[in-house]
Amino acid sequence: MSRFYPSNYKVFNLPNEWFFFNPLQRKNNDFFFKIKGHIGIVFFHNNYESNCKFLEQIQPFVKWCKNKRMKFLVQCSLTWANKFKPLGILIDHKNNQLNNMLNINILKKRFLIATKIHSIIEANAQKHKFNVFFISNVFPTNSHPDRSKINFFVFFSICNFLKNKKVFALGGVTEKNYNRLKNKNLNGFGAISYFTKK
Repeated sequence: MSRFYPSNYKVFNLPNEWFFFNPLQRKNNDFFFKIKGHIGIVFFHNNYESNCKFLEQIQPFVKWCKNKRMKFLVQCSLTWANKFKPLGILIDHKNNQLNNMLNINILKKRFLIATKIHSIIEANAQKHKFNVFFISNVFPTNSHPDRSKINFFVFFSICNFLKNKKVFALGGVTEKNYNRLKNKNLNGFGAISYFTKK
């Protein structure tokens, strides 16, 4: 078995909480090194034109994750994924050029493949392509204040539809409002301000 193969251990022993960390937003850098416990890291950014700078900036943070044995995902770069050996790769509709380069099934033999979805239509289209799903956004967020939150009925429907996958809520999650989302098909959540405010 290849050491990159996403075994059942990797799929079913994921952290329940994921800190979405953008190293290009330096205001969160100090919070990063205060993260403790069984928390996963998703290295991401929103501007593809800054991709090279982003991949350079995450190097010290990746090294810290490896030293702390923290699981992490890196956004959409096979070259850097091969270098950093993350648990998986995050691919979304804004940053899907990797999906055009290689067959997604080939990638799944080496990494966990995660994505963000916003509707039941997207869930249906992506169900068989990905291992891990972040449903966004479940509450209003500081990072995207103009983006409407997903309807609760739709959210629970997506969780049920993806019940055989690993599913996480994303966007505006706090300790209080997370209780409103809990269901047997939800594995946890991803956030930014939840971790920076703790």
